Amino acid sequence: MGKWHLGDDEGNHPTEQGFDEAEWSEGTPPWWVNNKNALKDDDIGGFTQRTLMHSPGSEGFPYDTGGVMRAKKGEEPQLVYEYSMEKYNTYDTEVADHVIEFITQRADSDQPFFVNFWGKGNHFWGAHPDFRDTPAETNTAAQMVEHDYNVGRVLKTLTDLGIAENTLVVWSSDNGPMYTVHPHGGYSLLQGGKGETREGGIRVPAIAWWPGMIDPGQDPLDLIQITDFFTTWAGVAGVMSEVPGDRVIDGVDQSGLFLLGEGKGRRDYVFHYNRTKLEAVRKDQVKLNLKPRNPDFHFYEVFNIYHDPAERFPNEARNGIWAGPGMTKMIQEHLLLIERYPHRPVQSYYRDFDTSFDPQRTPVYKPKMTVNW
Repeated sequence: MGKWHLGDDEGNHPTEQGFDEAEWSEGTPPWWVNNKNALKDDDIGGFTQRTLMHSPGSEGFPYDTGGVMRAKKGEEPQLVYEYSMEKYNTYDTEVADHVIEFITQRADSDQPFFVNFWGKGNHFWGAHPDFRDTPAETNTAAQMVEHDYNVGRVLKTLTDLGIAENTLVVWSSDNGPMYTVHPHGGYSLLQGGKGETREGGIRVPAIAWWPGMIDPGQDPLDLIQITDFFTTWAGVAGVMSEVPGDRVIDGVDQSGLFLLGEGKGRRDYVFHYNRTKLEAVRKDQVKLNLKPRNPDFHFYEVFNIYHDPAERFPNEARNGIWAGPGMTKMIQEHLLLIERYPHRPVQSYYRDFDTSFDPQRTPVYKPKMTVNW
């Protein structure tokens, strides 16, 4: 329930990708702002479209970007409502309401359930009117407070229904701040942002909560990659036999780390891709960046992430000499595996405009007040 960012064309809807039922927003958050109904004076978090997007702005957007959809497996998705900033500002709390209703209806059932709560926050557009009083006075801050409130509501629901000790909850963030819209796009003390394989672009906070099963207050150093969630949840649910065996599964079962704590993780490496390009490799605390910040001086960069999580001081002389041969071998073996099991092709297509594209021309401006010479 919530943001669906894995395709809005036939075959890619959530109910065609394993979910029994779903209510989701198609496409990406910009579609809420850039849509056929958008106006320059739309409220996008205490200020207007005109403030964020200068002329030509959002009005006259040539695509019909859809809206919030609802369906059950085997059904044709139905439009719940079209996108608007008025709905966007309160959408996450609406999604939380649906998640709580979904859980409540199934609390007394013997059948296990799985629910995704994918909020559209944190993104730089929009802020719920009830959460705009933060000291930072940014959309990001307001969305964080709203998100914290809604996650708390979900956890309290599990507790009040008496099923918290039988429910694994995993919370994780989206990756990378978007500095193009600072200060509304998040911030990190680590280098890198959205679309980069520096730590600031890929490292995210995550929390696992399971009363009576996971000891509280832990802060392990073990590596987890997001593909591990799939195999870990399959392991916890006892359905690993249902995981397809005719393809490479990137994730590993990390239930030992979840249940037994630090040092019990089963991953000690990650290959970091930017689309189809391998840009970095992590092995334990050592990270090899294949896309150096200063390519005229560095062919690559090597960091000890324990010593330098912000990747400010590349040290090829020490870290590279020790780690270079082994990591080179890792990359060679990885590329051989890719030859055997190629990546899925990155697919995109050009869609014709739904309406004419006619940006507003720069108007002729005459000041209302001039000096009479």
